[in-house]
Amino acid sequence: MRMVFAIAIALAVQASAHACSWDRDTLAMQFNKFPDLVRVITGRFERNPPLYYSMRIDRVKKEIKASPNKLDLYDDIAVATDRLGKSGKAIAWMEKKRLQMKGASSEDQYRTEANEGTFLIHDWIRSGKKHPLSEIQKGHDMIAKALAINPDAHFGREKVQLQVVEWLISQQKESDTAGEGRRRQTCRR
Repeated sequence: MRMVFAIAIALAVQASAHACSWDRDTLAMQFNKFPDLVRVITGRFERNPPLYYSMRIDRVKKEIKASPNKLDLYDDIAVATDRLGKSGKAIAWMEKKRLQMKGASSEDQYRTEANEGTFLIHDWIRSGKKHPLSEIQKGHDMIAKALAINPDAHFGREKVQLQVVEWLISQQKESDTAGEGRRRQTCRR
C-alpha cells in the first residue's frame, strides 16, 4: 500500500511540473487515440524544441492582428510563451484574451481559467517562491474555477494538479511559520 501511495505522490508531483496547459496541440493529442495512462497523468506529451514555440509566437501574433476575437489563438501564444519559460508574458496574453471574451463559450472560459492559473503557478515556482504566496493561491483558485466549469478536462488531471498546488501552499505556509519562529527566537537573545 505504501508503494502505491509513493507512486501516486510521484505522479502528482510530476503532473504539477508539467501542469495542464491548453493549446491546439493538447487537443490534437487528446483526440489521437488517448496516449497511455502514465504519460497522460505525468504530462509527458511530446514537446517541441524552443524554436518551434518561437516560430509559433511569431505566426500567432500575425493571426491575432488579423482576427483578434479568435480566442484559441491567445491560448496558443500564451502556452508557447510559457513553454519558453516566460510565464509573466503568458499571463499578459491571457489578460489580452479576457478583453476579447464577451459572450465566450464555457470551453473558452474553462481554458482561460486553467491556463492563466497554471501560468501563475509556473511563475511562482520559476521565481524560486520569491513572489507572494497570494500568486500561487490565485492560480489555485483559477484552476478550481476551471474545474467547476469542466471537471473532466485533461482526463481529470487538473484535480491532481489542484491537490499538488494545495500541498505546495501548505508547505510554503509551514516554512514561513517556521522561519518566523526562528526569527523571533533570534531576536529574544
